[in-house]
Amino acid sequence: MPRSIANCTCRYCGKEFAKELIETGKGASKRLAEKIEWAEGGGIDECPDCRKSRQRAIEKAQGLTCAIRLGSATEHEITVYAVFGGDSFAHKDALKAAGCRWTWDYPSGNTLEDVIGFSQPRFAWVLSGSDPDELIKKAKDLGASITLPEPEELSVWGAWRLEALKVNAERQARVQTALDELGAIPAWPESIRVKWPDGATWNGKIYGKASHYSIYLSGEQISLTDEEAKAMAEIQAQRDDWRKRKAKIEAEARG
Repeated sequence: MPRSIANCTCRYCGKEFAKELIETGKGASKRLAEKIEWAEGGGIDECPDCRKSRQRAIEKAQGLTCAIRLGSATEHEITVYAVFGGDSFAHKDALKAAGCRWTWDYPSGNTLEDVIGFSQPRFAWVLSGSDPDELIKKAKDLGASITLPEPEELSVWGAWRLEALKVNAERQARVQTALDELGAIPAWPESIRVKWPDGATWNGKIYGKASHYSIYLSGEQISLTDEEAKAMAEIQAQRDDWRKRKAKIEAEARG
C-alpha cells in the first residue's frame, strides 16, 4: 500500500500544508504519483484550519438544527431520536443539561441502511425517548429548527414495522405455547419443604453417605433420609434441565 505526502497550498490563507495520500491495488504506485501531481497542482487547495473555519461558519449560519429520526422498526419497543446539528457546538451546555448524549449511536435517517447495518453516522448531540411529541417540544425549547422524517421514509419504516410486529407476535405466541408446555419448575419434596427456613438458599450439594445424608440451607444443617437424598438429587437434575429449557425459550423470545 504505497503512500506519500503532497505539499499543497491553501487558496484561502496561502499557507502550505501536507496531505498524506494512499493508493492500493495493481498500479497503485503510478496512480499515487498522478494523485500527488494533481493535489500539488491545486487539486487539494484548502487547509484543515480553513476547512474547519468554513464549516463552523456554515453551522453558525444554520443555527441549532434538530432532525427527528425513527429507531429500528424491528425492535420490540420504539425509540425516537432527536439528532442535533448545525450550530450545536455553541449550544453544547444547554444540550447536555437537557439530557443529550454525544454519540454516534443513532439512526442515519435511511431505514433500509439502518436495518441492514450499513449506516455510519457521525458524532452528534442526541436525545432519545419513546414520545416524539415530547422530543419535539424539548428541541423547540432549545431553539432548534425541526426537520421531520420524509413521507417516503415514514412509509418504508411503517412497512418494516408492520412486518416486524407480525413476526414478533408469531414469535411470542410460540414462546407462550412453549412456556405453557414447560410448566412450573419441579418442586422439592414436601418433607424437605417443611424443613426449609424462609428465605434460605441451598448450594446444590448433598453431603454424607447412606443413612447419614444432609444438606445445608443458608448454613443450617438439615438431615435427610436416604429416600429424601435420592429425591433431592433427582429433582435438582430436573430443575437444572427446566432452567436450561426456560433459558432457551427466553432466548427465542428475544429473537
